[in-house]
Amino acid sequence: MIRGWTYRAQLLDYDDLAELGGMTIAQPSCFIAGERDLVRSFVPGTDLYANPGIACADFRGATIFPGIGHWVQQEAPAETNKALATFLRGL
Repeated sequence: MIRGWTYRAQLLDYDDLAELGGMTIAQPSCFIAGERDLVRSFVPGTDLYANPGIACADFRGATIFPGIGHWVQQEAPAETNKALATFLRGL
C-alpha cells in the first residue's frame, strides 16, 4: 500500500499464487523495467528490482531504463524493442 493506494488485485494475487512460492522459472528470461516504476517501491524500504533474476534458473540479465515509469513499452518503445531483440538473439 502506497499512501492509501493499493493494487486492486493484490490480495487475489497473493491467495492465487501462494502455491507457486519457492518455484523457479526454468525458461530463459530477462527483466525490462523503468527506474521510476512505482511497483519498484511497493514494499517500503525495499527495492523490488534489486535482484530480478532470483527465481530464474536461466536469467539473461536486466535492463532498467532511466527516467522511465511502469509502461516501458509505451514510454520507451524503441529502447524496449532493442532490449527484447538483444535477449531473443541470445537464445
